[in-house]
Amino acid sequence: MEIKNTPYIYRKSSGYKKPPETEREKDSFTSSEPQEKEWTFLVYLNGRGKNDKLAFYKLKDLEQTGSDEHINIVAEVTRDRHFIDRLTGDWEGTKRYYVTPNKHRKTNQVAHLFVPFHTKTIKSPAIEEMPARDETVPESLKDFLKWGMKNYPAKHYAVIVSSSGENLDGIMKYKNEKLTIPEFGESLREVEKETDKHIELMVLEGGNSAAMEVASEISDSVHYLVASEGRLKGTKIPFKKSIDTVKQGIKEKGTVTAEQAGKAFIYESGNQKISSIATPTMSLLDLSKTEEVNKMLSEFSAALKDYPDKGLLRRLVKLSQQFQGKGKKDFVDLRDFAQYVIRATEQTEPSLAEKARKLDESLEEMVKANFYVGQDVDKAKGIGIYAPVKKLSVSRHILDDVYPELKLAKETEWLAFIQDLAKDKRLYAFLKSRGVSHEDIDHLDK
Repeated sequence: MEIKNTPYIYRKSSGYKKPPETEREKDSFTSSEPQEKEWTFLVYLNGRGKNDKLAFYKLKDLEQTGSDEHINIVAEVTRDRHFIDRLTGDWEGTKRYYVTPNKHRKTNQVAHLFVPFHTKTIKSPAIEEMPARDETVPESLKDFLKWGMKNYPAKHYAVIVSSSGENLDGIMKYKNEKLTIPEFGESLREVEKETDKHIELMVLEGGNSAAMEVASEISDSVHYLVASEGRLKGTKIPFKKSIDTVKQGIKEKGTVTAEQAGKAFIYESGNQKISSIATPTMSLLDLSKTEEVNKMLSEFSAALKDYPDKGLLRRLVKLSQQFQGKGKKDFVDLRDFAQYVIRATEQTEPSLAEKARKLDESLEEMVKANFYVGQDVDKAKGIGIYAPVKKLSVSRHILDDVYPELKLAKETEWLAFIQDLAKDKRLYAFLKSRGVSHEDIDHLDK
């Protein structure tokens, strides 16, 4: 991979320290060592390009709750220069905030995306300011996480990644640059190795992220994952209400586990007014179950690969709950698909049906909570996987270039199965038989 030019090593500290308000807080400011809290939420915001106003909406939403004596909220956001900045005075670059409680005038969730002067409404102190960092570079993510864990220690760590990325298309994406899920997983492993701190909860706002591809990459450095099988829109996950619920749990019980914190994000996402648009599906996955699930998936996918009637399997994929990926419905709910396979083959191919049943049972253990809103996703059961039935330009690129690099492809037979599953359109097959190149077919597809 080509190293991208990022000036992330140049930093300028604001030197800010919030005045202590209580005796407990006074101790934390006079001590040479930062005081350990119950939770630290590390929020990685992409404010570049079309994500600009959404990122600052999310930051304002975090300010509605803010850090307190039990939790730290720290955020990093990068913003590009816009042509209107000379009039608004908005800034460019990268800032790290210690998010403090601040009240804001209530703005409609959608209307906020059109409000000018959006950076100037942030009231939390910028702890560090630096030139714009490329947030798609692994070093940028690692640097932020290590900085946050060192300066804001806690018994439990949660990482929130808010961006427009979509699983196989990259967790953090900007223009043609992306942080791939193998890079994402390797970054998290290196952070744990260097800090000796485990990420107990990961919240991903990118689409199609409650998936086996993501789980397999990050399971050795993250315990629980909150994500969506489908695509999230608008203002997405309600951060403020979710963290408020965590705070309430700490006040009542003294502590909140990672599973309980994850369920808070699931509950509040499902109960927001615009959940059918913003968060139509959400899942909480126990990634400690990933190894066992992949063992079952490997046996299941090997049997699927050898199953002669690929036409039946394509029909079962289409009958199962599907989710739109990059342009097409290329993701399928894995539990729903396994259950269709059970019903279709338990009389004719009991060995395959039994493998599907074991996979479904292991997936049930992995999905700790999930919900759906709307008839389009009413068969969502919590965990998805890539399963294209047509071989188009996007799916061919993923099958040939992206998927072979994934841990899931190396640990199971799923790639071999979906390579047989994805079928050329009749027209494309005819053109290929007449010697038309992939490039020309891709151009026709577009």
